[in-house]
Amino acid sequence: MRVAVIGAGIAGLGCARKLKEAGVDVTVFEKSRGLGGRLATRRVGPYTFDTGATTLTPRESELGRYMASLPIGTVELISRPVYAFEFGRIVPGDSSKNKDPRYGFRGGISRLAKSLADGLDVRLETRVEAISGQREIAGETYDHIVLSAPTPQALELLGTASDARRLPQVSYRPCLSVLLGYATPDPDVPFYAVIDPHQRNPIVWVSIESLKVSGRAPEGHCAVVVQMNRDFSRDHYTSPDDRIIEEAVSGMERLFGEPFGQPAVTDVKRWRYSQPEQVTTLDTANPPGTWLWLIGDGLAGGRAELAYSTGIEAAGRILS
Repeated sequence: MRVAVIGAGIAGLGCARKLKEAGVDVTVFEKSRGLGGRLATRRVGPYTFDTGATTLTPRESELGRYMASLPIGTVELISRPVYAFEFGRIVPGDSSKNKDPRYGFRGGISRLAKSLADGLDVRLETRVEAISGQREIAGETYDHIVLSAPTPQALELLGTASDARRLPQVSYRPCLSVLLGYATPDPDVPFYAVIDPHQRNPIVWVSIESLKVSGRAPEGHCAVVVQMNRDFSRDHYTSPDDRIIEEAVSGMERLFGEPFGQPAVTDVKRWRYSQPEQVTTLDTANPPGTWLWLIGDGLAGGRAELAYSTGIEAAGRILS
């Protein structure tokens, strides 16, 4: 059996790896230069940032078991909780959400994507423009084709295959991630991240990367990822980097004081398809007998662990 997987995000890589382990001939096509989708890590100077998904909470799942099999030191348990920013104050966060263990990756969350891709036939910088109704991609025929791109992009490819299946509306919001490296020590706080659960402020999330896991900044320095809220990200998606950075730095100074108004390095990462706002289900998206599969966060929810589960479930159905 031959299977093509379009998209090397966590769902696509999880699906491809499970099929490969079962002896299936799998090819992964990825339009970009890198692996992992939102499992993305960027280095700016001496600082390391997770620019998309910042942690994983796999619980008792196949992903959790896979992470446990990685070499010692790859995965780190995050010891600090997430706090909330409400009405101008930082307060303890939701205890029910903080009870589940969160994990980060030494060297960056992209290490998980690279590990999942190990041994797979992954063709980077290869954009799939169309799928023929004869199950062909670029002249090669497959028994099954799996679409793991964000759902709006996957639906475009469905159209090229003359697949007229109807799906409920699936929409995504963009996100602007601002990367800030400071030549100043980490703030003296009991948490590693702050969230604005009501999205009242332009900043919705602050992850102090150098408090999250080790090795993210030199000794005596601080690395921070600031994610802007839905409305700001939509309104300023095409704004100059300086305008976006200015808002993020201003918020950091309000939260943590004057030293955090002067970052040593800055950068911006734009995510057009950051989080699904409306989702469907694997069963709804994939009718019985299909050879053209949809997987990913648009079928489960915004967390990377959920996207991974759709890839594993689809692989199991293909194998059966």
